[in-house]
Amino acid sequence: SYDDELCESLDDENPDAPVCELRYAVVDEVNSTLTLDGWLCDELTLSAGTAGSNMEPLTVLSADATTIVADWPAGLDAGAVLVLADCPCGSCSIDVTQGPHGPTGPIGPRGPTGETGPTGETGRTGEVGPTGPPGGRGRAGEDATRDTPGGYWWWPIPLPQECPSGQYVYYLDHYGLIHCTDGSGAGDGGAGDGGGDGGDGGGPAVCPCFDDSDVLGVGIDYLPQELLNTICADFLPDALQLAGSRGPDPGNELDDPNAWIALASYEGVLPSNQCLLLDNTVGTHNEIANITNSEVFACLQILESSAMFLLNNCPAGGDPPSINVDPLTIEETLQSGDQITRIVEISNVGQQMLTWRAEVQDGDAFASISHGSGYLSAGDSYDLEVLFDATDLPGSEYNAQLHIRSNDPTNGLVEVLLSLTVTTSPEIVVSPDQLDFGPVPVGQSESLDLGVFNQGLATLDVASITSDLPEFSVSETTFSLGPGTANVISVTFTPPALEAYDGTLTIASNDPATPLLTVPLTGSGMAAPAIDLSPESLFVTLPTNAQTTETLTVSNVGLADLSFTASTIGPFLSVLPTQGIIGPGDFLQLSVEFVSDGLPPGIHEGAIQLSSNDPLEPVVHVPATLEVTGGPLIAISVTQLDFGGVVVGLDASLDFRIENVGESTLTVGPISSDSPEFSALPAGASLSPGAVETVTVTFAPSAVAPFSGTLSIPSDDPAEPLVTVDLSGQGLEQPEVGVTPTSFSSTLHSGAQETQTLTISNPGIGELEFSIAAVWVNEPVSPTGVFVTPSPGRGSVASSGSLDIDIHFTTAGLPTGEHQAELQIATNDPLMPLITVPATLTLTSAPHLQIPGDPLRQESIETFTTLGATTSHIFTTAAPPVGGGLLQLIAEGDYEHGTATMIGGGALFGVVGDSGVPCGTGAGLFQVDANRLAGLTAGGTAAVEVDNSHDVSLDCEPRQHTVRLTYNPERDSLDFGASITGEDSNLWISIVNGGTETLTVSSIDSDAAEFSVSPSSMTLAAGSAELVTVTFNPPTGAGYSGTLSITSDDPDRPLAQIQLSGEGGAVAICPCFDASNIEGVGLAGIGFG
Repeated sequence: SYDDELCESLDDENPDAPVCELRYAVVDEVNSTLTLDGWLCDELTLSAGTAGSNMEPLTVLSADATTIVADWPAGLDAGAVLVLADCPCGSCSIDVTQGPHGPTGPIGPRGPTGETGPTGETGRTGEVGPTGPPGGRGRAGEDATRDTPGGYWWWPIPLPQECPSGQYVYYLDHYGLIHCTDGSGAGDGGAGDGGGDGGDGGGPAVCPCFDDSDVLGVGIDYLPQELLNTICADFLPDALQLAGSRGPDPGNELDDPNAWIALASYEGVLPSNQCLLLDNTVGTHNEIANITNSEVFACLQILESSAMFLLNNCPAGGDPPSINVDPLTIEETLQSGDQITRIVEISNVGQQMLTWRAEVQDGDAFASISHGSGYLSAGDSYDLEVLFDATDLPGSEYNAQLHIRSNDPTNGLVEVLLSLTVTTSPEIVVSPDQLDFGPVPVGQSESLDLGVFNQGLATLDVASITSDLPEFSVSETTFSLGPGTANVISVTFTPPALEAYDGTLTIASNDPATPLLTVPLTGSGMAAPAIDLSPESLFVTLPTNAQTTETLTVSNVGLADLSFTASTIGPFLSVLPTQGIIGPGDFLQLSVEFVSDGLPPGIHEGAIQLSSNDPLEPVVHVPATLEVTGGPLIAISVTQLDFGGVVVGLDASLDFRIENVGESTLTVGPISSDSPEFSALPAGASLSPGAVETVTVTFAPSAVAPFSGTLSIPSDDPAEPLVTVDLSGQGLEQPEVGVTPTSFSSTLHSGAQETQTLTISNPGIGELEFSIAAVWVNEPVSPTGVFVTPSPGRGSVASSGSLDIDIHFTTAGLPTGEHQAELQIATNDPLMPLITVPATLTLTSAPHLQIPGDPLRQESIETFTTLGATTSHIFTTAAPPVGGGLLQLIAEGDYEHGTATMIGGGALFGVVGDSGVPCGTGAGLFQVDANRLAGLTAGGTAAVEVDNSHDVSLDCEPRQHTVRLTYNPERDSLDFGASITGEDSNLWISIVNGGTETLTVSSIDSDAAEFSVSPSSMTLAAGSAELVTVTFNPPTGAGYSGTLSITSDDPDRPLAQIQLSGEGGAVAICPCFDASNIEGVGLAGIGFG
């Protein structure tokens, strides 16, 4: 065995060192050699000896990075200590305990039995019962009476090391736990000292019994294929190591394959596909014995470099292992960010070896364990460390389970309940942790920033911030900070004298760890000049070609001479004098001249800059603003217009605005284009200050070709007498529109819907563009949406192509009788720019059952990146709407003058924008009546488009359209959630008659006894509604479900069903009081809706 935890800890101390990874150690007493496999170190010092004695160094015979072979002193056996040192990862010691004997070398001549066996009596050949302790096997051809243990010692990792002899076998379960099973079959007594023939294995046990002398006769009576797959996939080759012949075969006895094939020769014991004997050692013949299952062969390929043998001796009989775990519940309360370790003791109170594996389930990321598996001898125990970690956890309750699985036959899974309550508190931190103002002129002030941070998880309340010296003051004394937020306060130092000052700033807060936080303050007063300016800024208004002079006073409020230089920023400014010296307490007046010659009307910014020897303000600026009035000033809304493609023979128009932002009348014109395909109206305008003129530019292509031009806009703006707009467009081939059918008609009853098809074709050359508007011909007295809705409402058709348009007929909110409407199809076909298709609906009377559900809101956000952009918004409407709804449009971008138009289903919903605010947002909420909403959603989706006007620029961020659709879908479920066991919980549904005939609801009932309804039937006039009370009374804390069935004379839906659900076991949340105190209960305020 080796100290796994020691090696792991050494790795932690030296993370760059190789990992201590000892797979197994084998002592060959016959050849007096020690083999270490898997030790990742080829420079290793080995020594061995009996515990308590001097260690004897071992000679390394061969070594590489994975295997070390050394000599082994004669006479050292079980109980010896093997010490491994000088490996980069540290030192480990191995207790040499005798493991179970595997198949040894070749079988020698049979010797006399029972003469010098290691223990007890000699084996009684043929007598059924427990075998005697195993004798060793002699070498081939030698005297078999020699008392030699023979064979190999081996340390299977992680199998237990101390196994008394007996007839038991190990096997792995699905969790990798090691079990030891007592077989019920019998075998012949073992041979005595010197070896001998082995007895038969067998019997109907889960795993057969065997002993050391009978290794070659072992067979696996039953090994489930699922378990075999698990072993192959997850645990080999590292879980178990071969205990049999791993070295040369000097006697060649095992070259006879019959010695191994005999393993499968016992009739009725070994099915042909359930025998497993694996040893891929080079030079032996014992690789596979009668294995036919292909998955076993696949597993064998993994084992080529490490031989395996799944059978071996186990501890002697006795009571099976029995696990005891204490405690079974751990509850902890931690402050967020803290940790604590608790101990779970795992004990083996049985008589056989206990193997266990532990893991945390549903840990909410707060619980972990120190070790995952192990084994315990009878009476032993292990303290498993469980770490509760509240790092980065918000205040809440957290729960998990610690699963401990073992080979205890009656208690294979033990669950330990883990509970963590995380509390939070504020944590105050300041930066910097001290403030040093340095020298400050006497009578002057210097300010420094102090950051106050809340690094806790609860609100930090700062109750006061005080200074123990009046020379230090703060800008803010009380405030609150949420978790992870900060506030910056200003601390000001004003020294009254030439001396040093040391103070303390004290911050009182509700941080439980630091209720009073102190910040050291230092500074000193010094003699220095201090500049002061009056006024702090200059503002002058002049007409064009004028000038004026303003006075700027420079004062020295310090204790030493002030020397300065003055300069100007801005071509309209000048200053005199440009330098000077001012004594303490004295001042000097500067003359600042403003000149508007050649400046256009408007605002002009500049400044006076003064550089001085003031240590606190070496450079100061006095802003100087000149407003030039009296002239016009032109502004246009666009600098380019792109008309896209226009069919030859048609024209397209775009608008832009001219605005006079000056102080006098602006004369514009004549406006002209250098290309005959572009024209503008009006050609000129006279605009008073603030007035706006809209100019319409028309593009009429004369050929199939691209066109461009420039629109020139002259005016009497003195600063910008000519502005231009770039123009572009493309002439397109002519399309040809075709429409079928030429009319529509439908007969429906109230509440019904129907979809017909309109086909638009284009036998022409150019691409056909169209848009469809549905309009009333005889609108009802009560206005409602048109009964026909096209989907899509606009699009394009390629040359020689066609497109099918769904025409939805809907009846919501319409009276009975005949209704007439038109589908107006606008196209870019110059010969047929507008086609009208009549539509007739004959509506008959019928009831219509509707059950509105809870309001549903969907949102679609689309960005735009081009001028005149269109965004598309698709909403999925799986359940049909009940009644009308709302459409909200929020247009973000440059909507100071531009607009966004929302359309869908051949109808205009609304226009937003023209806010008058630079980069202003346009927003609007528009009602959609029941019939228009029914048509918009008839196909299971609702398509809405938003069009920008061409004067929505790309100068503002963000640029996006947000569309929100809100409506009540048909209800299909009703969930009560958690309710109090044994008490009634009520919810309500509304039944609406959306038809034109009286609705008779003959029955309303539930198929589950826990749900009841009232009333159980009703009669509703057209357009009316009534509430139904659904009551849930759970008898236990379980979950319940049912179906509410509503039977009516609705011709389209005679049976409507709603799924019901709820759960019992909730606890009442109302406070308790008794009848004697009812008068003491007050209602602060209750709102009834």
